Amino acid sequence: MSAPASRRTLLRLPLLAAAPMGLAACDAEEPEPAGPSPVTEVGQEVPAPSGEVSAVIDAAGEELGVMLRDAEGTDFWADDYPYAPGDPPGLVWELEQDVLWVLSAEIGTGRIAQDDAGSWGKELDAQPPERIARWV
Repeated sequence: MSAPASRRTLLRLPLLAAAPMGLAACDAEEPEPAGPSPVTEVGQEVPAPSGEVSAVIDAAGEELGVMLRDAEGTDFWADDYPYAPGDPPGLVWELEQDVLWVLSAEIGTGRIAQDDAGSWGKELDAQPPERIARWV
């Protein structure tokens, strides 16, 4: 006949069994926010959420520029800042509105959006939303 387990041993068993599950829950990280990564490839069109406009990094001579195109593919807006080919900016749209973020090591973060009158413009050193700020 085997000796009965001591009360101390019985009380420890459930705690030891639960410990790995508790630790695993603490190690779990929050999932990454949804959405695409910034695009840095010259010539690759990046469509806005509405589908009415797209952005592209365009080569102009020895420099790069950011262009906006309408749904028919016609360029209608150009950034006035030339970017170095060795360090192209990253382009990423907000998920729910046509607001383009230009991420550049040269000049910082720029926000390109339409104003109330329908004109497109760029604001430098704008504070991006959290999903985009993680790329800055």
